[in-house]
Amino acid sequence: MEDPGISAAEEAHLWRFVAERAIHDLNNQLGGILSITQAHLARPIEDSELRDSLELINGGASAGRDLLLAMAEVLAAGGGGPDVISLENLLAYLHGNLKLFLPRRTELIARSGDADAAVKVNPKALLVRVLILVESELSNLDQPTWKGELTLKARSKTGWLILRFQNRSRVAPSALCKRLFSSMRPPLSGYRFIETATQFEVALGFETVKG
Repeated sequence: MEDPGISAAEEAHLWRFVAERAIHDLNNQLGGILSITQAHLARPIEDSELRDSLELINGGASAGRDLLLAMAEVLAAGGGGPDVISLENLLAYLHGNLKLFLPRRTELIARSGDADAAVKVNPKALLVRVLILVESELSNLDQPTWKGELTLKARSKTGWLILRFQNRSRVAPSALCKRLFSSMRPPLSGYRFIETATQFEVALGFETVKG
């Protein structure tokens, strides 16, 4: 949008308003579709083609609703403070939401660590930062496929979330990683970055707390 009478801040507020309204209305419509299809699927259906069609509609509506809810999480990332969350739940939250935004040619796996711990972090703010990092990688990608991995480690008083990207783009993400994760609140208790020709790995350390 280019209009000298509209400031950048006003445009940003406008797009946020539009996105919030679209998410709200589409979520309501998908909720109605899910209610109807689930009610029909709960009854005996002799027509196999009709059941297959209802299951396809129900699955598509469910996937669409998951994506809308993930978009709402991203829009809400600016508000709220840190929460106490287990590393396992943080891994599941990030993995579940990130997969909804990734193209089909990509792969993102999650590996649980050898121990769990409670950490203090704003999961929504962390999701946005990781999404920015992933978008930067994918927008510069010159490989047919891309693989990402999320893993956990709990060591002493630090819980580590490790992001590893393979078949990566040629753009060095070190400066972007430092900018994104150095501004987190509460601040990280540890940070490591490793880069090779085919992959990079960033490890984010969070101070463990009593859950």
